Amino acid sequence: MANTFFRVSIGVLFVSGSAFGMFGGASCSSDGGHNSATGTAGTGMGMAGSMGGGMAGSSAGGTDVTGMAGSMGTGGTMMRQAAVEITIGAMMPRTGVNANDDWITAVNLAVTQMNAAMLASNSTRPIKFKLSMMDTASNQAMGLASMATFAAAGAPVVISEASGAATGGNMYNYTTGNTPIPVIAFSATSGDLNNATKTDTDPVKQAALQDAGNWFFRTCQVSSNLSNIRYGLIFSKGAGMNGDINGDGTVKITWVGTNDSSTASSINGDITSFTAKAPSTAPFIPETVTFDPGTDPTTFSYTNVILQITDNMTGTMTDATTDLIYNKALTNVAIPFIKAYKTSGRKIPMFQDGSFRRNTILVALGTSADGQEGVSPVAYENTASGLAFAAAEQAMTAFPPAAYEAQAYDSTILAMAAVAKAWFADPTLTAAPTPDLVRTAMTQLNDTAGTKFGSGVTSLTTGVNLLAAGSPVNYDGASGPVDLDALGNVTGRAAWWVIENGLFVEKKVYDCIAASTCPETTF
Repeated sequence: MANTFFRVSIGVLFVSGSAFGMFGGASCSSDGGHNSATGTAGTGMGMAGSMGGGMAGSSAGGTDVTGMAGSMGTGGTMMRQAAVEITIGAMMPRTGVNANDDWITAVNLAVTQMNAAMLASNSTRPIKFKLSMMDTASNQAMGLASMATFAAAGAPVVISEASGAATGGNMYNYTTGNTPIPVIAFSATSGDLNNATKTDTDPVKQAALQDAGNWFFRTCQVSSNLSNIRYGLIFSKGAGMNGDINGDGTVKITWVGTNDSSTASSINGDITSFTAKAPSTAPFIPETVTFDPGTDPTTFSYTNVILQITDNMTGTMTDATTDLIYNKALTNVAIPFIKAYKTSGRKIPMFQDGSFRRNTILVALGTSADGQEGVSPVAYENTASGLAFAAAEQAMTAFPPAAYEAQAYDSTILAMAAVAKAWFADPTLTAAPTPDLVRTAMTQLNDTAGTKFGSGVTSLTTGVNLLAAGSPVNYDGASGPVDLDALGNVTGRAAWWVIENGLFVEKKVYDCIAASTCPETTF
């Protein structure tokens, strides 16, 4: 069934059991330093203690965010100690080619809700999570550098964004002299990560990509896993239902993107999959066009790029005119690139990568984006957990969730749940559990024999109670089951979407959990 996402602002009031609490306000900082921001305190009375949650603060640079603690309730029969503050690190793309405030909102939402759940729980040893946030701009070097800051802050786990930053983060773990810290990413889709056979001229980077120590996890699917869906859609186009859209007897797809290593890896993965699945009824020609947009993609001239992707040449060889352009450029490049392409008057259809599905695209391009299509993970799961997240996220952004917002929320919840599991397992702890204990706990949050819990304060409170009791749990995420495999990867559901009237519309949904071929589903 088609799923049309409309822009509706939804107010959400969270109520947990018989404990009511006020949520405090936001605290912000606009400087580029590493500052501390703590929301004001909420109070409330409960049967065994009140609930409280702080809206996360934020800044344009590094930021410490603490969800607020509510005051202790009266009338309970169990003594509860003051909440112990534990820092978790977060690499966020505030700037750069992948900047996305909605991802940051999802991470802050998770911290706010988990802190509220801690105080609403019956645990006598609650945790107050503090988010130490650094702008890593999807950059490998910045990701690597941020880890030292997180380590100094005592963070036992780090949340990461895209593949570049995530790779840098895990390089820290394989640098001699460093104490490794588990990294869990929400938009690092590169097949180079968690790849035991990947090689690199930099031995530290190679070790990080191979990840023999199992320090890297992610809540997003590997991009190439969705290739079955993509080439199924693309190779069914044209009169011959084989991808020959222009009817010249040849199927030619041109991949276009920036010339960074992550984009190159993603393109190479796509081409390998497409080549293996190309119909035998027509010759298949894959072409790659990459470019450097410079420091300001809005002033870069895309003329030569557009000429290359629409001509009848591959490199210096004359062959056939492109049937379809596959855009792999990230948001701040994709927006001016699409505008320039529209202005050029060229009519070759374009297919978008999953990263294109974000609300900043709709705001920037409006109805001029109509007709653009692509494949991405579903915006959120059609379950109680997914719907609860979607309502809460939309209440904060005024937009329905787009790609990887649910994954950002799930990464943050899993990071905190892993810390909580290790914390509750050892009643002698007075500070954060060690990173190796958190790494182990991360693999124990999707026990098929465990009790399920999901997003939202009420369900998270159930999860905290289970963790505090030492019971097995099975986190049912906003983005999907998020069942981590032995490598630290997940599978999920994906959607083919088309932009219509300035909105993303999910036309079909595919189940990559049921089978690696990702069959169409009505889920």
